This record gives sequence, C-alpha cells and structure tokens, in this order.
Amino acid sequence: DRVLLCRSGWSTVAQSQFTATSASWIQRFSCLSLPSSWDYR
Repeated sequence: DRVLLCRSGWSTVAQSQFTATSASWIQRFSCLSLPSSWDYR
C-alpha cells in the first residue's frame, strides 16, 4: 500500500510539474513566434 501511495503521489507531482513546464515553454514559444510573424508582414 505504501508503494502504491508513493507512486500515485509521485505521478501527481510529476504531472503537475510537466504541465507547468509545458505551459511556460508554450508561452516562451508564442512570445518568440509573434515578432517573427510581424517581420514577415
């Protein structure tokens, strides 16, 4: 039971961490892609 609890807790932490990092990367990519799109116009 302890192993299952540790695994479920770790998966939750890893998932939240992955979501936060992916969101930050999306924000960085959007900020970087916006100026380039303006240059093309």
